[in-house]
Amino acid sequence: MKNLTLLIFSLLFCFHLEAQIKPWSFYFNPVTNIEFNQPLGDLVERANSLSTLTANEFIEFDYSGEVLNRFQLSTAVSDGKVNYFYLDELVDSDQEYILAAHRGGETGNIYLYTYFKDGTPASQGIELTDNISNDHEKTPAGVKANDGTYFFFGQDNIYHVQVTDPYSITILSDVPNTGGAVASAINTDDGFLTVSTTGTITKYDDNLTLLWSSDIGYPLTDIALMNDGYISSGNDDVFAKISKISFTGNQSWEQTFDSLEVNGITVTSDQEILLTGKFFGLEYFLIKTNSAGDELWRQIHPQSPGINVMESRYSGIWHQGLRSPLFGSISYLDEDGNTGPPNLNQQVVRLLDVNNIATTASPHGMLFNNESYNALYRYPKDSLTSTMFMGGLWIGGYDQNNNLLTSLAQYQPESYKPGPHNSNNHEYWDRIWEISQKMIYDVTTDMADGVQDAPIPLDMLQWPGQGNPNIVINGLPFEIDTYIAPFEDVNNDGIYNVYDGDYPTIKGDEMLWWIMNDSLEFSTSPLGIEIVGNLYAFACDDEIINNTTFLELNITNKSNNTYTDTKVGMFSDFDMGCYLDDYFGSLPEMNTYYSYNATAVDEQACPGGVHSFPNETPVQSVTFLNYDFTSFMPIFGFNAPNPATTQPVTEEQVYGYMNNTWLDGIPLSSGGVGYDPGNSSFTNFAFPDSPSDNNGWSMCSESLQPGDVRSIATGETFTFEPGQTFSFHLGMLTHEGINNPPCFDVNQIEGNLTSLQEIYDNYVTTGELIGLGLDLGPDLIYNPGDMYTLDAGPGGTAYLWSTGETSQSITVDMPGTYSVTVTSSIGCNQTDEINIDTPISTKELNATALKIYPNPSAGLINIQLGDEVPQELKLYNSIGQQVQNINTKTFVANGISSVDLSKHTTGIYFLACRYADGKRSVQQVVLE
Repeated sequence: MKNLTLLIFSLLFCFHLEAQIKPWSFYFNPVTNIEFNQPLGDLVERANSLSTLTANEFIEFDYSGEVLNRFQLSTAVSDGKVNYFYLDELVDSDQEYILAAHRGGETGNIYLYTYFKDGTPASQGIELTDNISNDHEKTPAGVKANDGTYFFFGQDNIYHVQVTDPYSITILSDVPNTGGAVASAINTDDGFLTVSTTGTITKYDDNLTLLWSSDIGYPLTDIALMNDGYISSGNDDVFAKISKISFTGNQSWEQTFDSLEVNGITVTSDQEILLTGKFFGLEYFLIKTNSAGDELWRQIHPQSPGINVMESRYSGIWHQGLRSPLFGSISYLDEDGNTGPPNLNQQVVRLLDVNNIATTASPHGMLFNNESYNALYRYPKDSLTSTMFMGGLWIGGYDQNNNLLTSLAQYQPESYKPGPHNSNNHEYWDRIWEISQKMIYDVTTDMADGVQDAPIPLDMLQWPGQGNPNIVINGLPFEIDTYIAPFEDVNNDGIYNVYDGDYPTIKGDEMLWWIMNDSLEFSTSPLGIEIVGNLYAFACDDEIINNTTFLELNITNKSNNTYTDTKVGMFSDFDMGCYLDDYFGSLPEMNTYYSYNATAVDEQACPGGVHSFPNETPVQSVTFLNYDFTSFMPIFGFNAPNPATTQPVTEEQVYGYMNNTWLDGIPLSSGGVGYDPGNSSFTNFAFPDSPSDNNGWSMCSESLQPGDVRSIATGETFTFEPGQTFSFHLGMLTHEGINNPPCFDVNQIEGNLTSLQEIYDNYVTTGELIGLGLDLGPDLIYNPGDMYTLDAGPGGTAYLWSTGETSQSITVDMPGTYSVTVTSSIGCNQTDEINIDTPISTKELNATALKIYPNPSAGLINIQLGDEVPQELKLYNSIGQQVQNINTKTFVANGISSVDLSKHTTGIYFLACRYADGKRSVQQVVLE
């Protein structure tokens, strides 16, 4: 770190990434006179709601943890000792109802009921005879079949049940169960899999014909499906165990966890494993492993021994536990298993890195860094070198009583308060939103059919648009009743809701957005302002745009005061690699100030582990794009030539720096460091001449001691009325290929700065410089005689196809790979390609061909590989559109891999396979 103050801050404010929806836990005691009130029932997640069953209640939560619906269920047994284990939510004639199943009392029988969502019983219920002992907590199990019927697996029997409407429950058939009391069962799309308390894993087909059975050797509690097999969990004495099982019942590996008791297991979308259970007494554990069972992290919480765990559709984790014999819990955890509100000082970090720069901001006022001082303004983005340590907004002016008021960000961890003016919801606003054009495209494309196929990024889900119903603060819903963050209101209802197709309106190809204010607790004399920040960049091969970040700060006077002589400025702490050897200068006629290295080679032995530029050092400039640049003042750090040239403390000193005077009131003067009480050659701009001009005034020509340079650049004064918004726009441009350092000719960057201003004036402000969103769509299968129209979309000024055509769209009738390069109005290029494949029969391939079964399938297919693994595996519908890209990285030569196609509708599909040597095959798959 650069000094003791920053070192202290770095110890107090640790870097941390956190989920944007705050974790929460809900505890409940449904009825105190019933012995087993543990929530053992299923967890059912729908859009923005979660449902579960306790011993005798149905409870529905919204995503924030608020109870939406709750009603009591029948126990149907005299002693009241029941355990609900299965739940399904259904709709009949637009009326919602539930199917609930429990085992009950000393008989151990299974009871089924239907209830309307208002709590009214719909059916009399039905009893399924069984003899499950009371000491079997995780039995029996229920599964929904592909045809909408149900299977209930007990200890003695397996029942096939049909629920045709809320009033009818019918037993279709029953068969004996010989595998022991079933603790868990899953639908595998080609049948069913069960695990028992005796240690047996059993596979059935759709007709309950036994396919295979495998004895694991210890009592089992749960089972989950992976892409290439199954994962089971169980307990052997004091050891919790998980086992990988092949699709044919063979055990591949086993992992053991000491002093734990596992109850529930699930597989995440990225094929990692979550398991939960008991850890000493009433504590619960949550463990995440990779696909091979190697532990990635472990959480121990002194709350409730875990029963069920499930990955949320929003990337978090749902956890279900029993706090005691009379209390249950539902917890929403973040993706790292954390529960409870995180430390408010732990800032959510979002990086802007769409071009050659990577940087961030903070809703506490810091720019180009975060409170841990480890983000910086990285150049190039994938390196550890940077050009700026931080920046911050300064503003000051006089109220109608001639009181001077200022607000500013320097090195304080909380210079501004997150959120709108007068907002008290610190937890929600203490964050940066990161949105990209690609994110918007992916989500809106996914949601176009009304079905969510992939998790929605939380930044987009919880965008602070007016009326957004998906916002949560520490488990409580939070409504934004005013227009704060811009969005495209697709259905024109005035409410931002991603499920309606709405999406944020952003600048650039990627943008960071935040809002903050200068409330009293964060300022000794606040002006009463609110600041909305946009930090954005464009993806473009243009050298200027590729190395530029744009900043827009919209400052609104929320007070009743009219401020006169108001000035707005940007504080900058440049660090050109190592911070020990930097210079800076100004270009008043170009509204720009800049920093450069004071030596030809950057200081390599930089203290504090700061990374130096190994070869060429760039020049970093900051340009006022829409506000006249009227003042540039140095602020010296550890190498200050005089105490009057260091950081300001009082409001008068802050405002003085913004008006070209040092801490003691001496004006800035030309020559030397700019501080000379006897010099009357006053000036508004420090170091305005080219570093190569020996007769000019620059840090180079003065041979000044290099060091940790800081500055405040300010614009012209204005009157700031109540309700007025002042927009402050800046462009940060990193200049490459500087010749003759350190005292270079400033003309080398002036051309770039002229281009930057032109780009801003002619394209950024007019909205013409936007992400093209080029996407030719999914690959296609060629059908002889068909014609294909390929459209690159609007917005380009030039189009060049691989066929040589130059139109926006082309029509082709032959297989092949087609590509297009689209050029924007300022020369930015984007390229995309599409493959139109020719079907080739597997008969034309050698023994590497794959086999698919079952075919027809209910959704899950097995792929038997040959001695080669395909590089590509894509699913196409009957009209030749690609509908799924299948990851083959986990495929093993001569092995069997399972692929889930259940999200697709019934019909004929084609599975296209491509090998490394160019061989291809296309096979028909029928989904029933």
